[in-house]
Amino acid sequence: MADISHDQSTYRPREPVPKKKISPDPRERDDAPSKGVPKNTQKTVNKPSQPPEQRRVVTNKGPSKSSFDVSASANGSAASPPGDDRTSRHGKKAQSDAPRNPSVQSASSEQNVARSQSHSPAPTSSARSASLSQPKPKFRKPISVRDRKRRIDKTKPRRTLTHYVKSRYNFFSKQRVQAEELEPSLKSLPHKDEKLLTMANETRRLFAEEIDPLTKELAETRDPKQREQLNKKLADAIGTSILMYEAKRHAVLQYEDVMGFEYACQKDAEDGKTKEVASLEVLANEILMKAKVLDRTEIYGKANPRQGVAGQMHPRFPGDRFITNGDLIPQTRLYAICRKMPKGAHLHIHFNSNLLPNVLLDIAREQTKNMYIMSTIPLTEKNKYAFDRCEIQFSIVAKKDVADKMGDIFKDTYQPLQYMSYSRFRQRFPRKLAGLDVDEWLQKKLVFQEAETYSTLQTAAGAWEIFNARTRMMKGLFNYRSAYLEYIQACLQEFADDNIQYAEIRPNFMVTNQVMSDDGTTKINNWEIMELIINGYNEFQKGITKKDKVYQEGHGKKTLMGLKVIYCTPRSFDPEMVRESLEECLAFKKDPKFAPFIAGFDLVGEESMGKPLRAFAPVLLEFKAKCAKEGVDIPFLFHCGETTENGTSTDENLVDALVLEAKRIGHGFALAKHPHIMQAMKAQNICLEICPISNEILGLTPRVAGHTMYALLANDVHCTVSTDNGTLFRSRLSHDFYQAMVGKEDMTIHGWRQLIEWSILHSCMDKEEQEKVFEKWEEKWATEFCQWIYDYRFTLLNPEFDVKDLDKTAMTEIAYDKKLEEIEAAKAAKRKEEEELAKKKKKEARAKAEEEARLRGEVLPEEKEKKDPEIVKKEAKEQRRRDEEARKADYEAQRAARVEKHRAERIRQIIKRKKKLAAAANPQKKKGDGAAKDRSGAEHDNRPSSSSSASTSASSTTTTSTTSNISGKTTGSHSGNSEKNKLNKDPSGGGASSGGTKTTPAAATGRTTRSGGASVPATTTKKLKKVNTAASGSVPNE
Repeated sequence: MADISHDQSTYRPREPVPKKKISPDPRERDDAPSKGVPKNTQKTVNKPSQPPEQRRVVTNKGPSKSSFDVSASANGSAASPPGDDRTSRHGKKAQSDAPRNPSVQSASSEQNVARSQSHSPAPTSSARSASLSQPKPKFRKPISVRDRKRRIDKTKPRRTLTHYVKSRYNFFSKQRVQAEELEPSLKSLPHKDEKLLTMANETRRLFAEEIDPLTKELAETRDPKQREQLNKKLADAIGTSILMYEAKRHAVLQYEDVMGFEYACQKDAEDGKTKEVASLEVLANEILMKAKVLDRTEIYGKANPRQGVAGQMHPRFPGDRFITNGDLIPQTRLYAICRKMPKGAHLHIHFNSNLLPNVLLDIAREQTKNMYIMSTIPLTEKNKYAFDRCEIQFSIVAKKDVADKMGDIFKDTYQPLQYMSYSRFRQRFPRKLAGLDVDEWLQKKLVFQEAETYSTLQTAAGAWEIFNARTRMMKGLFNYRSAYLEYIQACLQEFADDNIQYAEIRPNFMVTNQVMSDDGTTKINNWEIMELIINGYNEFQKGITKKDKVYQEGHGKKTLMGLKVIYCTPRSFDPEMVRESLEECLAFKKDPKFAPFIAGFDLVGEESMGKPLRAFAPVLLEFKAKCAKEGVDIPFLFHCGETTENGTSTDENLVDALVLEAKRIGHGFALAKHPHIMQAMKAQNICLEICPISNEILGLTPRVAGHTMYALLANDVHCTVSTDNGTLFRSRLSHDFYQAMVGKEDMTIHGWRQLIEWSILHSCMDKEEQEKVFEKWEEKWATEFCQWIYDYRFTLLNPEFDVKDLDKTAMTEIAYDKKLEEIEAAKAAKRKEEEELAKKKKKEARAKAEEEARLRGEVLPEEKEKKDPEIVKKEAKEQRRRDEEARKADYEAQRAARVEKHRAERIRQIIKRKKKLAAAANPQKKKGDGAAKDRSGAEHDNRPSSSSSASTSASSTTTTSTTSNISGKTTGSHSGNSEKNKLNKDPSGGGASSGGTKTTPAAATGRTTRSGGASVPATTTKKLKKVNTAASGSVPNE
């Protein structure tokens, strides 16, 4: 049984921080407080094996009363002096901000330790043991004021400063320390980064020359104005501290790159064995990344968007669903590069579904005697959905065995799965009903369609139902001897054409999958099938042809260098049937002829519907024991983890594969959800066979960008890329590598290289075979693949790229520049044409507007501009003058209206107040005293009214005196001194008009004449100021 207690140091990319052993009894822990030791105490534990810089300081919980500056610590926590308990504001001990990577050390850690030691020297081992043996004091000795003053640092703000200023200074001090810490972390980077070092140096200069002086000056300044100016300068300087942010951000990205799965290959390319090879791969990567961008803009960006629900338009983009992009992928530069790339080992391919679908149908077309076709429902005109819903199967059968089982698929009397001659079926196929010819319709039935694959109701179980139906159809297309031999040659040629150096195929060895003779009378057993495969491979490598078909054109062992067979049997079998298959597999391995070709053992089929691996554990363990006894090695290469289920027996197959010590895992999609199993598999060096397109089509992920392989690769899980069932998905290995590249935006050629190297490393070849294949692959990678990318760089980067151009001579730089000039000239001509068209439209619109204006009798602005400029200038000046006069007149009218309103309101208030005062002064005075009224009117004519008059009638006195006073006030001027004397003499508050101004006729009628000669109502005189009636009863001048 496998030891799953993994050691992290065997698979982590860096040395982990050792965990502290925690005792179950808190009293036995190192950091547990000792009995009798109160809170707010601090103990220092020094181990003899550790240097003073690494000693551990344990601080018990308790509130902090320290007032020392936080800038004393490199990580923002102060270095406490003796007797000072330094804790966080939450009562927890301060945590270090040092990065997890032990290679990254703090810039000022040694300075901080030295500063701490300056306050508290480290005792010797004997003194330390003696001090620890002494009993601890129950309470901390208080710090005296004298001792506290001795430790004041004059470079820091004094305690007299406000908390706000102190915190501001401490904040920037902390930032300064953090800036100083940056440089050593940069030095620990695996490769030098000039950009990062430049930003770090600029940050240090900024703090040293600008921020620190401003901060200190601000702390010492008391003048509010100066403080305001300093705050503004400080804010401007802080704004440029974005350099620190960028530096730290860049450092994080650098560490991410270093921890990436492809970093080893990237480093090898940058610092390769020879400068020529290294620089060539780096240049090839730059060209590839530019090609990715051009594919996105020039091919996907210019393709017609797809219409979705409610008319929503969806642009095309790389990394979309594979079947959706099936028409655009072959046109891209990246796919052309994939086809040219040497792909190492292909480790997960089902042998009966490796070729493109048209190849199988072409082979079956040649069988006209014993090839029969069957359907689950009749294909008639009445059932219009029959052509989509039916399941088609093929079989080679002897005529005597189908005599009583024949039927016509195109009649209503047809019974399910009756035989019909394939040649007759092709002749009678109703093209009008199906909408396609017979070959197109059969090919459609053989592969997954976009509508059924990406339906909103589709599930993984539904996808597997379609998959099993397609598999049953495909099985009968080549399960006879002549077709099988031809299929082997075509499959090997496909490996060579796709630039594969080694392959491990998975044929199914079971009763229902046996190969028949050409006449359908006899069966070929598994031993003969193995012989057919081995003989076919040997003939292919020697260049022997079959039926005048040259499969080895341009090959001759230059590409494919090895082939092995993985013995597969269905997981739906009973354990006893699996036991028989295991015994046959062991027999193959013990046979000298077959032994070099047996790679391992696998259980295949739908994982959720078959039995879990746990059901076969007894027979599998028995098989391992037999292999050990016989001295042979047949590793387990199980299908498992091909599910999105959680907590089911299907999900637990990963556990069984781990315990059974599998060498590789097929798919392993669910492994990302099991972190412990993932780490254990890394420790056991288990590799995953990733099949991106298969996982997408079978419902595990909607698009390749959501595939779990990127999470697995980020955790350094070794993975390879494979196709699974290329026939059903219309794909080959190049398509899967293409999807892996476009699913991750920052995936590079170095990532491809790492996946390929892992495929060779985790293959079932022996060490000698691996070295031979790897040497050949490395040569093809450097001298052929990277060189080809560089030679065809102008062709690949041509904006008008066409895949057919790669079959021609590589475009030269002169031709590329000329092509770019032609493209720019074409763009300029197009822009000019658009501008001329816009001018033409504008001219037509202007002519139309002029015509409409003439019909209305209006003068167009264009005609006005045709006048003499001097006349136009004079007219404009005159118009401005008229506008100014109109504006002034409007302003004067509004002002006069406001003044009139004010005067009327003021007079109304005065009359009302006088009435009240008069009524209060003479409550017994009878109304209607005519003599008093006349006498009062004569006496008070041309004089202001008084609120204290008690000798006249209230109503007549108020009215007459007010009117006379206003008239005299308007037509004359008052003399200040005489008016004041009169007011003082008159106890009633009455006064006379200065200068003896007489009442004019206009005043007698209630109107007055102003200096301008205009006659206005007397009630509209200027607003009277409020004057204390006891002091003055006069009305102020206008």
